[in-house]
Amino acid sequence: MNNLLKKTAIVTAVSVALIGCGSGTDEGYSHKFKNDYSVEYSTDSINVTYDEVSGIQQVNLLEGAMVNGEALTLESSTSPIHIRDFSFSARNDEFITPQAEGLSNNQGISPFIVADDGVTLLVLTDAYAQALRMCDTTDVRGATDADGNPTGNGSRDFPTSITYDISYVVDNGFELAPGQEHPTRSLVLTINAITDPVTSVQAFDMNVASGDTTPMLSATLPTYACNSNLTFEIADETTASVDESGNVTGNNKGETTITVTSEENPELSASATVNVTPGFNLAITNQEFNDLGAPLGTKLVPTCSAIGVSVKPTIVADTLSGDYHYTWMSDNATFANEESDGSFGATGRFLNGLATGESATITVGLDNGYTGATSIDDVQEQMVTVTAERNYACEPGEIPNGPSDLLLNAGGWGANATHVAGGLDGTALQITSNNDGAQFANTTRQVWNQNNNFHAATFGRGDASIGRTFKFSVWAKLNQLPAESTDEIKLEHTILPWLCDGCDGLTGFPGRYEGGVVGTVTAELKHTTDWQLVEFINPLTGTMEWTVPSNWNVATAAFQFWDLYGFANGDSIMLDNYSIVEVE
Repeated sequence: MNNLLKKTAIVTAVSVALIGCGSGTDEGYSHKFKNDYSVEYSTDSINVTYDEVSGIQQVNLLEGAMVNGEALTLESSTSPIHIRDFSFSARNDEFITPQAEGLSNNQGISPFIVADDGVTLLVLTDAYAQALRMCDTTDVRGATDADGNPTGNGSRDFPTSITYDISYVVDNGFELAPGQEHPTRSLVLTINAITDPVTSVQAFDMNVASGDTTPMLSATLPTYACNSNLTFEIADETTASVDESGNVTGNNKGETTITVTSEENPELSASATVNVTPGFNLAITNQEFNDLGAPLGTKLVPTCSAIGVSVKPTIVADTLSGDYHYTWMSDNATFANEESDGSFGATGRFLNGLATGESATITVGLDNGYTGATSIDDVQEQMVTVTAERNYACEPGEIPNGPSDLLLNAGGWGANATHVAGGLDGTALQITSNNDGAQFANTTRQVWNQNNNFHAATFGRGDASIGRTFKFSVWAKLNQLPAESTDEIKLEHTILPWLCDGCDGLTGFPGRYEGGVVGTVTAELKHTTDWQLVEFINPLTGTMEWTVPSNWNVATAAFQFWDLYGFANGDSIMLDNYSIVEVE
């Protein structure tokens, strides 16, 4: 069988050697691929429509073909039939034709195959199971922003149907006059999506405070199912109750079970535990969460950087008041200090002796603070398991001025940056704002030697860097509080390439900032003069992940910037324990 199509708009010629050959003209040999009558067509085109996931469909490529007034078939033809010069074009230019499953996991085959008889097109409709969707309106593909991140373009990523315009030549051996070409046959083939059914239901254990109401953490799978409606049932309504929308209200302290069922298919359900807690609770805010917002009780932390676990209190039908202090414990990490978050929460800072892949369990409870009607003995401890992952900033390799303390204690910084005592490990990089009324102030580390510039060797390797994804964090300490408690202060971290597609004509560092070719992650700082863990967010995606853009395709020097927003002239900040983690 002949594979016809790998992606849309690929032209494939299918050639089958049907012409015989003799040993010479003196033998008088005449090959059989010859016909006295041309192929004509009784209709303009063949039009067929199939549903996705409807198995292997067969299209007779000779439909409507006539020779000497009779329908052309394999049996009726007086000569072999050669179908050739296939051309496929999808009417949706952005649609990528899926590959059917091949012989191995990394091998795909075209969903269009010419059968062994040479005149039947096989359409493997099952290949379209994920490419076409009836009810999924997701639109994130088709365009990119200035940083190369995908954005929507107004078209659904998963259309409800796809139509191909297919042309080919049916050659029966009729000899054309010089300069003439065989007419092409047109086939219009449409594949439609079917209703996306619910295949399973998921539900996750949840905590809800007594007297509070929280949405149930549940959903149908797939998330794009046409009927994602659920019904809810609580085993013990004296402990908790639930409304038809899945909002769970805590009634009395204790545990009960909630059952979540698909409205479309009542045979599909899932159960979870509802834990009704007192009115005062603690939550670890920087652990990992799943797509529904359920806490996972885990956190990845960079090696050789202090571990930070953040806790925040909540109270129902009351107001948090006064100071709060917490108890911190770990089975495999040493507690160093409790840092205020400038409000009622805090971050427990632990020394990090974990090697890549090693884990520690950290537990936090309430030591003292106002808990309203809740007895402090009833306040539940929270627990998270941290696992160390490789921190590239711990392994900078050859950089100027010898080994670096997480790349911050090396030289080459701007005039408003200096090294001072008092860092977490002894020395910190201090940046003093010199904005003089400007929107922000910054400092940069300028290292033009490509081989001795860690950021260039990591992010500026051209095609070798494109597509690699990283996340960044640093520990920071304000040397003063903002003038007003409502003032927003931000720290941004930027990687700037000197060369790239789009960098030409941009004058100096400011020109590159304004030209939008930089990669920036940002964080709002808490109003505290304690050390605080700053875990940067990519403002373009809302996640911690930043991917080297496709236009950074030139090997280049790259520079790290630290930008201060909302700082008064002369205000300063200390930075230590910088981390760079690659996301595989």
